[in-house]
Amino acid sequence: MELHYRCDTEGCEKYGKSVRVKVIIDYAIELFNKKPFSTKKSYYHYAQEIKKVNAERVKVANQKRFALHGEKIKVEAKLEKTKELLMSDVETESVKKHYRGDLLKVENRLAEIEKEYTKTKAVIENEKVNILTQEKFIEIMDKMPETLDSLGNLEELDFFLKKMFSNFTIKNKNVDKSTFCSPFDVLADTKVLNGARERT
Repeated sequence: MELHYRCDTEGCEKYGKSVRVKVIIDYAIELFNKKPFSTKKSYYHYAQEIKKVNAERVKVANQKRFALHGEKIKVEAKLEKTKELLMSDVETESVKKHYRGDLLKVENRLAEIEKEYTKTKAVIENEKVNILTQEKFIEIMDKMPETLDSLGNLEELDFFLKKMFSNFTIKNKNVDKSTFCSPFDVLADTKVLNGARERT
């Protein structure tokens, strides 16, 4: 049985139509055989992009930690206030029943905040990122055609393709062109893709 990919881009003239998976794989293998990422220039962009992405990730984590800390203070204050109301002799039992429901919600939210805060703190503490050496990076890129060709099931193929490509344009049942996902769109050496080669 042949496997197919179906276009799900609304507004596209190919929307709802499908193309054989083999056509996509053959295209990707042929493209990577041109070694669009196997250059010093691509490696430099890779290293810079990884640093940039990691710095942004830590920045977002710090912002989230600050927001969680502020929310935690408010939730803890609400928790104490709710407990006081439950212990009060002024409130009726029906009102206290409502407060008990609130107490459970507040306790659950506080537990969620603690969990999110721990994860966020771990991201910040582990801010150092391992960057591949130039040799290892180029080795992986050079072996990409063999890697794609060796994948045994659609789930694995789909995972790799979605990590590298955001879109394929089909013409006459063949891939006419493609668009790389980030950071591959930045790393791709357009000179290599157009037929030229850069020394590694």
